[in-house]
Amino acid sequence: RPPQELYLHQHQKNRLMGKNIARVLLVSGSDSGGGAGLQADIKSCEALGAFAMNAVTAITVQNTKGVSGVIGIEPSFVQAQMDAILNDIGADAIKTGMLATVDIIETVATRAQRALDNGEVRVFVVDPVMVTAAGDRLVDTDALNAIRKILLPLATVTTPNLREAALLLDTEIPNTIEGLRDTAIKIKQRFRPDAVLLKGSFPVSSEELAPNAVRIESGDTFVVDILYDGHCLLELASPRLETRNTHGTGCTLASAIAARLAIGDDITTAVQNARTYLQTALRNSLHLHLGSGPCGPFLHGQSAWDRAVASCYPSTRTIY
Repeated sequence: RPPQELYLHQHQKNRLMGKNIARVLLVSGSDSGGGAGLQADIKSCEALGAFAMNAVTAITVQNTKGVSGVIGIEPSFVQAQMDAILNDIGADAIKTGMLATVDIIETVATRAQRALDNGEVRVFVVDPVMVTAAGDRLVDTDALNAIRKILLPLATVTTPNLREAALLLDTEIPNTIEGLRDTAIKIKQRFRPDAVLLKGSFPVSSEELAPNAVRIESGDTFVVDILYDGHCLLELASPRLETRNTHGTGCTLASAIAARLAIGDDITTAVQNARTYLQTALRNSLHLHLGSGPCGPFLHGQSAWDRAVASCYPSTRTIY
């Protein structure tokens, strides 16, 4: 059974049996274009069978051409949103994204620490959003240090990309598999999250992969992520897809990991399931064209939608 079918099946099974659905509190900025930020977070959690809630940290004006405006939310209001969720609906996992100021980072970290300590929440996933796709920094030095010192040590999993990893460690961006391994190990040792998923982006040939690398699919050229928990280091390889529709991949992956952890996966299984989900979503969106900018969004729930249509109208075939 394909992975997405498993997700949908478990979601339906939980509802039919009257079980409480897994709950994820998403703490990040809003993307008016719908491709990244909270919008991507919510779509991915719902696609994987978790109930998504949010605390908005910033409102952005953006589309496929880029970001043209940002308004930050007062830290006290961010905390009020988190309190409203945790004191009523509750959450199994918290996932953070864009936290642009020291005050917001401290507010979110303090509330997350309390939730973890008193058992309100089991999982804390940190996507350290600090650099744009173009390489521009989104946080100042004080905020960077706050992420290093008070946010990452709380994380069940943190998911930096290569630019963010280099910024955290104050080093050059790694461009080899050996560099990826070393960088993931250093982040784990220096900042002490439970696990690090370092997201690669450069092409890697099949010959360069380790013999025990975990491959989603066969292929000739791959993108490799490194998962390290202090004991086991895994190379996770996905075939490289040629597409402009990659806006929001980092948000989507981190939220998918949070959703799978909330549902009950261990870290390794959650990461593998989340990566499979993302790869499927990207592949299903290869021919999608939204907007005129260089980086377009993709469809987060298309597989589930296709199956729903097929079950209701067996003779119907959706064409894009």
